[in-house]
Amino acid sequence: MIFLSTIYHDKKLTRITSLISFIGIILAVFVIKYDGDHTITSKYISNFIVMVFILIIAHITAEFVINSNKAEHSKILNAVEEKEKYWYGMMIDDLSGLYSRTALRTYINKLQDYKGELFIVMIDLDNFKKINDTYGHKYGDDVIRIFGKTFSPYLGDAFAVFRYGGDEFLAIIKSDENYANKLMTETREAFRQTCLSQLKNSDLSFSAGISRFSNGIPIADIIEQADSALYQAKKAGKNTAVVYGE
Repeated sequence: MIFLSTIYHDKKLTRITSLISFIGIILAVFVIKYDGDHTITSKYISNFIVMVFILIIAHITAEFVINSNKAEHSKILNAVEEKEKYWYGMMIDDLSGLYSRTALRTYINKLQDYKGELFIVMIDLDNFKKINDTYGHKYGDDVIRIFGKTFSPYLGDAFAVFRYGGDEFLAIIKSDENYANKLMTETREAFRQTCLSQLKNSDLSFSAGISRFSNGIPIADIIEQADSALYQAKKAGKNTAVVYGE
């Protein structure tokens, strides 16, 4: 019973089991003592001592097994936690809180067989170099954090955003063109409002270039199309979104 209790990795349960076993031996002694057909002999006493000794050894061994198992279990949990931290550090951009470029490569590999309507969007913060030069890099970091928080409520199966590099981001929208345009309009306004309330700056904005995904075109070409549309958005005066080919 004592060794079986180690399955549950619970010292309290093992101690209760050991106590019950010891009480059982004591009760057996009383039964022998008050049983008219038996008398307490030195043999019974020696057997009692041996049984108590065995119980003590069993209990010590059981607790040792539990401690060893817990130590091993702790090592496994630590290894899992370290792996999760490593994965999080690789897949999540620590400044924006959005997915990293490493995560993008993993995500894109799954898109080749996607059958539904899908758009790739290149997003660039307007005048970001000027922002850094004027207000400092810490201010620029705050702008990127606000950008990430702006998009967080929209993230899900149909929408993912990756930090592509510096102040440039890539979004993948699994929906139609109307939704893609609506999403860019809403997030641009939300970003502006948040920058106004938190940074007291109403001039912060971003531009977006949107390209339709097609199974017959390599992903790199579609990203290039989105980048071309982004260039058109910048040329058109910034703070807008342009669909490639329109």
